[in-house]
Amino acid sequence: MGVRRVTVWLALASGLASGLASVLVGIPTAGAETSGAAAARWGPTHRFEQNTLGESFVQDGRGVTTVVWGSQAGWPKPVKAQQQTAQGRWRDPVELGEGHSPVVAADSAGNLVAAWIRDEQGRTASVWSARKPYGRAWSAPVRLSSDREVTGYPDGVSNYGAVDLQVAVRDGGAALVAWRWGSLEREVPFRVQAAFRPPRRAWQPARTLSRGAQDVRQVRADLGPAGVWVAWSQEQRRGPERVLVRDRRRGGTWSAATRVGTGDLGALALTAPGEVVVVFRQAGTVRSVVKPRGRRWRTPVDVTAPGVRARGWSAAVNSRGQALVSYLVGPHTVEAVRRGPRGRWGMAESLGQTGERRIAETLAAINGAGAAVVGWHNYYGVWARHRAPRASWGPTTTPHRDRGQVDVLESVRLGISPGGRPGLLWAQEERPLRLRYQLTLGR
Repeated sequence: MGVRRVTVWLALASGLASGLASVLVGIPTAGAETSGAAAARWGPTHRFEQNTLGESFVQDGRGVTTVVWGSQAGWPKPVKAQQQTAQGRWRDPVELGEGHSPVVAADSAGNLVAAWIRDEQGRTASVWSARKPYGRAWSAPVRLSSDREVTGYPDGVSNYGAVDLQVAVRDGGAALVAWRWGSLEREVPFRVQAAFRPPRRAWQPARTLSRGAQDVRQVRADLGPAGVWVAWSQEQRRGPERVLVRDRRRGGTWSAATRVGTGDLGALALTAPGEVVVVFRQAGTVRSVVKPRGRRWRTPVDVTAPGVRARGWSAAVNSRGQALVSYLVGPHTVEAVRRGPRGRWGMAESLGQTGERRIAETLAAINGAGAAVVGWHNYYGVWARHRAPRASWGPTTTPHRDRGQVDVLESVRLGISPGGRPGLLWAQEERPLRLRYQLTLGR
């Protein structure tokens, strides 16, 4: 089985009141693994189904964890969701609709939006969504995409339609879902599409935001005080990829695309002060560019030092404008750079020389208070280091050990709760989907 693209869950809302400490009340710690240092310990592992078709998780401001996954248990193959209460009890899973590759996001009040992809006979792969207001049941799914009729599809050979979903929500009910649409096998260039839901209203028709015959490579989406924004990187006939952005204006129109950088896209975030922050990598150098509220885009600045060719990189930005970039230097060195609330990037910090098999990539997450976590994996084991606000990095921990097995990790999602506790959701060949949180952080 092939290795799927590893992605990151990030808690975006700032000032979220409930910490993971409340989630852990009543959860037994017997058998919890201690790794790296006795004072830094990961909790019990919760197991879901095996052979999942995409997965995502989020913890909201009320301390409730929600996990969604594509299931092969049933026909048509359903998307399922399961929640852990703030008291640590797991509710029964529920089915949201038919499909796979789900994503989920939550606002600070615990309202949820999930989106997923559905393969339909005679149509391109479509995008569907369901909502769950806090304390209520999931809504019926609705179609977000405008799909084409294609005779004989799905054909078991090609992928045609929506891929790489991104979802963002904002307090008050606004939601945004963006995705890439096209087909590699059928030589249909990938483009960016997005659907927006205003507060207390229905989803508006999906819009195609990119232009040209060149493929879109990455897409990110966010909404906040600065509005509704989508960013993507797009190939050019000549030269490197361009990083482009568009925002939705009042009345439902979208701005013209603006080029803000060159290279591959890592993160897009809208901050509470009204900034728009984009992080990208140009020729091995990670860079960031900012648009202050009501002003033009500033000149991009380097995040990594001259001469450093970052690979396996990841970027995360919270709603206060604090940011975290992690990356690899060579096959075994993990480094991180942080951006403070005043908008200045610091110096690179080495998180250690790893002696494991060649590291594949890093994962970065930061919550609204500035608590951060960096993880890395080699497709067999996962390691992580946590940093509390105004503290130094904690010890290296091992939420999933490399035991020399041959069953590779198919997906790794790392997050950090509003209360500052790292969480890991991972899928592995021939194993159930698993989730665990770090119980004690250590220093």
